[in-house]
Amino acid sequence: MAEDGRQAVELAKEGDFDLILMDVQMPEMDGLEATRTIREWEEGTGRHVPIVALTAHAFEEDRKRCLEAGMDAYLTKPIKVQELFKTIEELLPHLAHAESPQQQEPPSPQEPSPEGPTFDMTKALEMAGGDVEFLKELIEIYRSDYPQKLARIREALERGDAKTLYENAHSLKGSSGNLGLRRAYELALRIEKMGKEGRLEGVEEVLRELEEELKRFETTVSREGWEAEVAAAS
Repeated sequence: MAEDGRQAVELAKEGDFDLILMDVQMPEMDGLEATRTIREWEEGTGRHVPIVALTAHAFEEDRKRCLEAGMDAYLTKPIKVQELFKTIEELLPHLAHAESPQQQEPPSPQEPSPEGPTFDMTKALEMAGGDVEFLKELIEIYRSDYPQKLARIREALERGDAKTLYENAHSLKGSSGNLGLRRAYELALRIEKMGKEGRLEGVEEVLRELEEELKRFETTVSREGWEAEVAAAS
């Protein structure tokens, strides 16, 4: 997973990917510029790796800009896994007959408690296409990513860097919302708005709430056994 657009370009050059999911809003270099850079590099290689745009904007002009930059498809956030699978099948027909995720009996949704995070299990399972094991993998990806985002938000706050604070809060907001972590989404959204307005007073208090919410999330993951088997074995 690339942290910014420049890293996405480097990974694309170094790796052998079947498909690239490109977030349009990234720091350093946005997804549009990163895609244009990758396409220019590919001209000398004869390759063309499909690139799918991921964006919060659903306007036709945004879709047009993505396609003009060299992207092959366009998905709006929050991403629904069935739409993602459909897009992958269209871009990579040879994978169309790959085994689809098995529908498993989902765990019973639980009412939020003071000890647990505000977690929308129904939305999370919808995001995972009803596949409980895939949901566990998504949870592990989130768990490996959010500590870096929190650290960058705190560092940006200490430096008075509203732009970096905004960018990382925006990213954390999106991943929290996709996973159904409603309270974490709301808190990250508040920090995002403060960063966008350049108003850092009060961020510390909201950030502490967000850190506590994610600690409760970690406790819930362990208690409910939501760790992915791959992660548990490592």
